[in-house]
Amino acid sequence: MKKEYIGDIKLDYPTEPLELSGGQIVEEYVIPMEDKQDLLAKLHFSEPEKLDEEMVDIHCMKKFIVKDYKVVWEDETNYVVSPYYQVSGGTLADWLKPNPEWEKAYGN
Repeated sequence: MKKEYIGDIKLDYPTEPLELSGGQIVEEYVIPMEDKQDLLAKLHFSEPEKLDEEMVDIHCMKKFIVKDYKVVWEDETNYVVSPYYQVSGGTLADWLKPNPEWEKAYGN
């Protein structure tokens, strides 16, 4: 079954301004925790991670728990981003599962 694409439809959640490291202001949705798994499934390009999974934002090589993801409205598009998006720019496409070899190399 094909998912309906909602990446370019403004979501029905309140937003607040989020200033990025370059000074650009985007809108961050305020998403209740009880909606996060379902919303991640709707916005994900494949099988979504579970909210309790650990991931790494490869732009900054920092770990996070999926439940801490954000969704921002930027350039008329919804982006699922890491909690470090403000400084790293890491979107869903930049999330990987932790790798012990990386942890040795990057001390994470």
